[in-house]
Amino acid sequence: MKIELSIHSTANAAFEGNEGPEVARMLRETADRIELEGGELSEEVYPLFDTNGNHVGSLSVSEESA
Repeated sequence: MKIELSIHSTANAAFEGNEGPEVARMLRETADRIELEGGELSEEVYPLFDTNGNHVGSLSVSEESA
């Protein structure tokens, strides 16, 4: 299994002087979602949203290619 995290934009108010805590919050939110879904990782893309609701990245799960 391959897991990729991509944050494509941090140029907005939610990240101003707050990059670390904002990234940590998004990761916790995504981890909670995965855990609530039964803890099983499936081939899926989990969108990442900042506190202002902007889509700023994703965590994707896929089969690892050889």
